Amino acid sequence: APAIVVERIASSTPEIIEPVIEKNEPLSLIFTGDIMLARHVDFLSKKNKDEAYPFLKIKDFLAAADLTVGNLEGPIVKNYFTVPNNSTHFSFAPSKAEVLAQVGFDYLSQANNHTNDVAYASELETKKYLAQNNIIGFGQNRNSGQDKATKIEKNNYKINLFGLYTFGTDFNR
Repeated sequence: APAIVVERIASSTPEIIEPVIEKNEPLSLIFTGDIMLARHVDFLSKKNKDEAYPFLKIKDFLAAADLTVGNLEGPIVKNYFTVPNNSTHFSFAPSKAEVLAQVGFDYLSQANNHTNDVAYASELETKKYLAQNNIIGFGQNRNSGQDKATKIEKNNYKINLFGLYTFGTDFNR
């Protein structure tokens, strides 16, 4: 809803006070689910000689939004490894951060069970590669101490993105 600002008019005779309506520019948001860039997805990207292969049919859609947010389902690390199809431990090459930026991602949650699959420091290393490509990594993985939330101000809107990994958490404590 548009914000209403009332201007006070100082005068000796009462006048009608007309509200001034501030209109915000529209803001388009896209939220995706898990982004898996390992296993068979990585195989297909290499086979097609295109690291953006998983996004070919949706990259224009993703890039058209004012803000595109996803969940990065693994770490981006210098010492990444090829992940076998039956593995549940993931790692992505540093070049994947550039691909994610090129296809339109602005914010990526790291609040999931795969963020530290390579090492405990994987979360910070991933944030570094994302930041080098103008993507903000947010969300807390277990007890890493990293920021759970990130604040966004765009087109006169204020948005908080909150990411928290809660698997195995006892909320009754």
